Amino acid sequence: DRLFETYCVVGAPTTLQEPLQELLAKWSGHEENLKRLSEQDQASPELLSMYPPAEEIGRAELLSSFCFADRVSFELNLVKQLPPTPKLQRTVFVMVEGTENPTPLYGCCLHTQEILATRDDMHVVAPRCYCIVSRVPCLNAHFALLECVLWHERKERKVNTVVETMVPRGVPDQQPLGPSIDD
Repeated sequence: DRLFETYCVVGAPTTLQEPLQELLAKWSGHEENLKRLSEQDQASPELLSMYPPAEEIGRAELLSSFCFADRVSFELNLVKQLPPTPKLQRTVFVMVEGTENPTPLYGCCLHTQEILATRDDMHVVAPRCYCIVSRVPCLNAHFALLECVLWHERKERKVNTVVETMVPRGVPDQQPLGPSIDD
């Protein structure tokens, strides 16, 4: 058997980032626009990545629904100050797959808040769920793996942010100094 059957990430659709940046650009201090955007269908959680890729669309939708079983927990929020370390919430679910020989599947979900848009000291955040589904109930190992993945993603994002702030805008990409191997 494998250590896990499926790994997935469920969160806000990537198509929300541009409208949210525009909303923050003309921010007037009222949260009504953000609430309207949050209540629209486009703010529903969606499957952002999955491994191995879903062969059947039903399984992907099922996992998305387990990650945010109560639609209420998925809403966009506007925050002025981000916590130094985001709060992680662990949840576990068990589902049975198959009718002839039902076998339990154990889901370990790690919920956190992800930044979708930023302007000055204003940030729009939304919940994101990292989930492992397994036939083997070694929950501590699964949560440790999810925390490592999350730590790696955050570290990569911080490095990218530092690099972006250090490279002045409008600086063209550097050209090689000498002839290339292809020449």
